[in-house]
Amino acid sequence: MKASKCSETRARTCRELGWNESGRRQGCLLPAFNRANVGQETRPVTLAVAEDAILRFATVIGETDPLHLDRVAARKAGHAGLVAPPTFAAVLIEMAGEELRASGHLDLGGLVAGPGSTLLHGEETYRYLAPIVAGQQVEVTTRVLEVDSVGDGRIERARFEITVTTPEGGPLVTILRTVLQVSPR
Repeated sequence: MKASKCSETRARTCRELGWNESGRRQGCLLPAFNRANVGQETRPVTLAVAEDAILRFATVIGETDPLHLDRVAARKAGHAGLVAPPTFAAVLIEMAGEELRASGHLDLGGLVAGPGSTLLHGEETYRYLAPIVAGQQVEVTTRVLEVDSVGDGRIERARFEITVTTPEGGPLVTILRTVLQVSPR
């Protein structure tokens, strides 16, 4: 059976970082988050907000509000198209990350973590300034706000501000996200 590209990459990364094939470290700690990138931003990624993506997302999360499911209802409410459910911004963040990685640029994790690092989601808050609507072009940018160690120093914490704006600069959503990396003893 041929190994997938993902498992081949994981095996190579494990060897480079001193891990065994199961992903366990061999007597060393994970690399610390890169504090030099505090204040740095990803390049802006422009994305088209597709109606079918909003509809699929709304259906998957069990949304019942017609603004997210019915174009006519959304237009009657004064919107140009379907309105994205609030957490749809997370989809845009992931799409932007995929585009950044595919083009060889650093994404959210790459700004602070080394290859092979496993990040844990800490917390996330959203501040909504305007709705995300089908047919819009949006730009997604991530900035590193802070990197520190907590607890006994085994936990690295990074805080990011992610903005979703219109290309003209109109703010839609601001997300504050914290990710963690825990080093074994």
